[in-house]
Amino acid sequence: MVMAGLAIGSFLADRRLHLWKRAHLLGLEYAMLLLALAIPAVLLALSRLDSPLLSIISENIIFPLLAIGPAVLVGMQFPLAGKVDFVDPAATASRLYLADLAGACLAHCWSAPC
Repeated sequence: MVMAGLAIGSFLADRRLHLWKRAHLLGLEYAMLLLALAIPAVLLALSRLDSPLLSIISENIIFPLLAIGPAVLVGMQFPLAGKVDFVDPAATASRLYLADLAGACLAHCWSAPC
């Protein structure tokens, strides 16, 4: 689901990239923040409801959407970040890759002490 979300997000961003500016990147960051705050609330609400129908809906619709949503936003961020921070292909790719690795390292250290 995550790879599909990344592909969808990249596709959607690429189609509108000529219209987007640096401010749109900040908007995507805010959307990620709101989604990060909403996911625990949704999971908590679902845990309090007990219905066989809700279990089926959660398993087949809600949980996949909770997985694909952040991936779509990340997929949209990458092409836009490449556009707004473009220097030359090698420098831009290396800076985005460095940012990706640094973010992964920080997330890992946050979840499990280094």
